[in-house]
Amino acid sequence: MATPTQFQKKYERSKSLADMYVYYERLKQDGYTQLYYTVKKNLGIQRGSLKELQKTSENLRRMGAMEKAKETAFIQKVFRKPISVDFDDRKSVKEFIDVLNEAMNFKDLYKRNLQLLLKTDKQKTTISYYPSYFIQAWNDYSDTLWEKVASEFERTGRSLDIIFEEQLKKDMNFLVVDGIERMFRAQPELGQEAQQYADAYKALLGSIGTIDTPGSLAQQFKDIYKLDALGDSLKKALKAEKEKISLESYKKAAGSKKFKDSLKVQQGQRGGIALEAIENLCVQVISQMKINGKVETIRGGGYGIKPDNMYLYGIDAGPIVDVLERIKDTDREHNIEKAEEINRYLQTLDDGFIVYSNAKNYTMSTKFFKEAGFSAGAEISAQTYLEVMKKVNKNVRTFIGVMINSMKGAVGENMDLYDTVCQNLAQDIAMMLFDDYETVGKDLRKTGVKSIHIMDLNGVFLPLSFFLDLMARAIDEIGRTPEGLVKVEYKTPKKIKYDTNEEIRQARARGEAPWALQKEEALRDTKISYHFLKDFRDILSQYMK
Repeated sequence: MATPTQFQKKYERSKSLADMYVYYERLKQDGYTQLYYTVKKNLGIQRGSLKELQKTSENLRRMGAMEKAKETAFIQKVFRKPISVDFDDRKSVKEFIDVLNEAMNFKDLYKRNLQLLLKTDKQKTTISYYPSYFIQAWNDYSDTLWEKVASEFERTGRSLDIIFEEQLKKDMNFLVVDGIERMFRAQPELGQEAQQYADAYKALLGSIGTIDTPGSLAQQFKDIYKLDALGDSLKKALKAEKEKISLESYKKAAGSKKFKDSLKVQQGQRGGIALEAIENLCVQVISQMKINGKVETIRGGGYGIKPDNMYLYGIDAGPIVDVLERIKDTDREHNIEKAEEINRYLQTLDDGFIVYSNAKNYTMSTKFFKEAGFSAGAEISAQTYLEVMKKVNKNVRTFIGVMINSMKGAVGENMDLYDTVCQNLAQDIAMMLFDDYETVGKDLRKTGVKSIHIMDLNGVFLPLSFFLDLMARAIDEIGRTPEGLVKVEYKTPKKIKYDTNEEIRQARARGEAPWALQKEEALRDTKISYHFLKDFRDILSQYMK
């Protein structure tokens, strides 16, 4: 069990709110005066407690200190680099982040990505543009492909559709690999300022593999960009041109804007997944070069779990993969179940490290800043939030009671609860980023595997300890978590379920339990979303220049 949070220590349980029922504003008019004022009073007490709590940084500092201890132990033991960090010293912070990145990545690749973030606007890593490089490969090879198709058609007279599909399947490995090689050889996105990092990706050229090799980068990119569907995309483009099937019509469709756009549309949607694959490959290659001992990697994204990658140092991956494959569902509740079972296994071991990485690849555009930074994932319901937090916060039910009673038509609608609730939700960001939330901020023990948490943001590894320390400092300075670090929004149902008492009477006449149904609806339809590090570039400028 994780150490109790400040919220748990200071926040008093309210029975009426902990039941998580929605209390209607009209209770007073309906004759339930005592209940109305009891709930109103309890909401006021909780609002005051929450306002004080949002100004408290102690828990974040404790969690950050524990994460820092594990991170430094990991670097010292696995990579044999003596390291310590003082978050009060910016030079020390820079050295810490540099060492972490250079331990798990190629130095020049890390520096290239860092410079990209610091010195460009609206630019992502070259990885984001793989479809463009694939199209280059396609354009240069297409004449050869058409020659093979034409030759086979003249020789056999078989269907052009079938011949094309067969030949494309044969040539797909070449096309995928050629696209990756072009991407790795691409010049820096920064122009002249980063020519020294032009060859940063070339170290990976020999590790691409083939599409027939399970888990290879080539296979992953084929799957990420759904290149098996390339033939279908070409047929759609052909149909759009309203051409009859012929070799010339195929060529025309292949050169059409519609066909090329069918691949490019995947660019923004899949760039983050491509970053996960590249990160995984880098860690594998680096590990082979620098580490004596067993290192295994697991693509968490392939199993639908929160960490996009898992890196196992001195740990057998078999039992972990068994858990991931056995529990098929990928909703948050089942992912937490997977994480808990994995952690139980890890704590039976004598030693080792597991690194959980959450990868994000975003354009630093107007949209990024408008949406307040990186997304922590899809919005979650109040019910899911309850499932996530109930093991680390014994009073989370009271908190949710406050949240859902801020909806329109409820007692707390006009009690100015929204901002205070959001500020307290913000302090749970670490639990929202990783499914193994019970290990975040957990004390180092003499035995058992140590869990490390990092964020791969546009190709730069940021340790969780640093992020938590930034939040703690902000709270100490301004009494809250600024939106530049974490922004939380929640939406309750637009109105209460039963507008009149007559609707309640009718529900009871049908054998329903109206208050239970209202509660169920509120928990299901109240949605919470997290974004973080809108000020990522400014933070890097302060610490990494």
